[in-house]
Amino acid sequence: MTTQNVPIWLAGMPEYNLRFDERHVPSVPLGCRQHALDVFHNCGDESSLRGRLDAEYVAVLEALLDAGMPFRILNLSTAQSPLADRLRADGYPEFHIDVSGQGSTYTYPRDLMVYLNDYEIALVSDSWLKPGVADLGGVNCWPTCWSEGGRILMCDDTLVVFRHPEKKMARDQPTLNRLRERGLKVVEIPAGIFCTIDQEGATTNLFFDPHIDRLGGLLRGKDGQLHLIFGPGYRTGPLDNPLDAMESADLVHRIAEASGITLHLLPDGALPYGASLVQSTNGAVVVTGGDPSVAALLEILLGANNVVPTRTPITHFPIFASAGIHCLVTESPDFLLCPPRAKNC
Repeated sequence: MTTQNVPIWLAGMPEYNLRFDERHVPSVPLGCRQHALDVFHNCGDESSLRGRLDAEYVAVLEALLDAGMPFRILNLSTAQSPLADRLRADGYPEFHIDVSGQGSTYTYPRDLMVYLNDYEIALVSDSWLKPGVADLGGVNCWPTCWSEGGRILMCDDTLVVFRHPEKKMARDQPTLNRLRERGLKVVEIPAGIFCTIDQEGATTNLFFDPHIDRLGGLLRGKDGQLHLIFGPGYRTGPLDNPLDAMESADLVHRIAEASGITLHLLPDGALPYGASLVQSTNGAVVVTGGDPSVAALLEILLGANNVVPTRTPITHFPIFASAGIHCLVTESPDFLLCPPRAKNC
């Protein structure tokens, strides 16, 4: 039996839609181009790649267990993969949900919705609601693009989001303003520049990606303060003339500092999506293993006992699925798992 103060986490369905036959290098942060190519060219054949992804997925589940973060796997009973067969045979718990038009969120449940527990607000996609319905289980539902949780780094009452650097307002600015009116702090940071690359390493496209969790992570340290961690490769500014890494970092530093948030930058050579992490209510953080710079920083911010690295480094999900730990795992809204305000479920 699980009480409300020990949240249940949702892990994504272990089923990946890879375009391996196209030999396609997905988009990556502008400064992570070479690392992406190295991983791409050394991944082996499709069977080898799937084996690596399976090992990384299981490593995330093991880290959740190590951190004392109970979880259920989304739609495990309908997943069609050898890994899903293994997980079912091993008795892993499932949570089933059926949301029309939201198939990709079964694998990356962070984008199912954003649940603001203390405010009884859920930011949701239109596909969650029938016409005229404004709540789910007594929770106020706001249809918005901010329902994609990858667009938001959240800790307590603070939300950090990307804003298009060439536009005066963020997308769906009215929803951000409504959140501020409810007492939440919403911090807008210039969006990072991403690129697509071909197999030879040539840049084929530059664009702004709204998913801030592809570059950063937000946590509360043992000092009680908020800390924003950005991985290597953050660049912003005009697409035709991006700011360099130092200018980009200085811009974010000024915005974060004005909001009482300390910015930390991972060094060049750190793993892409190294700052993609999740923090439990007891302060423990699950983060990729295999990166000494990430471990060293988090041990300073949290204490060594609160840092739970995966036993296998998360290196292939970022390159082949544009996903990190923050994408693969999300805290479940209470009202999905048990009746609102119930003492136990």
